[in-house]
Amino acid sequence: MKFSNEIRVSAPRDRVWEILHDVEAVVACLPGAEITGKADDGALEGAMRSKLGPLSLTFAGKARLTYDENASNVTIAGSGVDKRGGSRANVTVVAGLRPQGEATDVTLESDLTLSGNAAQFGRTGLLEEVAGRILEEFAACLEGKLAAHTPEQAAQIAAAPPSGIRLFFAALIAQIRRLVHGRSRRPRGPLHDSRGAI
Repeated sequence: MKFSNEIRVSAPRDRVWEILHDVEAVVACLPGAEITGKADDGALEGAMRSKLGPLSLTFAGKARLTYDENASNVTIAGSGVDKRGGSRANVTVVAGLRPQGEATDVTLESDLTLSGNAAQFGRTGLLEEVAGRILEEFAACLEGKLAAHTPEQAAQIAAAPPSGIRLFFAALIAQIRRLVHGRSRRPRGPLHDSRGAI
């Protein structure tokens, strides 16, 4: 499943690029994510706790970050297994930066594969909406760290724990609004009265 997102961070491109190299800061801004160690091959070991409606998942696995200094993008490739429920996830995310005056647009191209119980949410389209909500929280956390006056203040800023019910219903409402908005803008056929087409 592939989807695209874009977030705007109220900081210059160089500052955003700098903080994206701080892996601990990035992970702290992702709800439910944590680093648990480092593998012998250099990959990060970690866990990602998430809630999709009534389903609670904890994916444990590895992730590798590759930075392209010339293109100003970073590729995150990760995989994990939810040992309790048997779900598996493989994801590749490419994040690129585009300056917008004093702000920076961060574009994210994601390729996600789910199997097991979690796969049912990929078929509903809600997963993309949930990902968008998580990224909004990520951007707000990142801005907070960038605006901090001292490293100690920045270290204290982190994303709130994931709330499955809140994210699920926020995503559901957003999806319904998008569907309704799409229908309201759909071209209509010719109007008719009792004499035929107007």
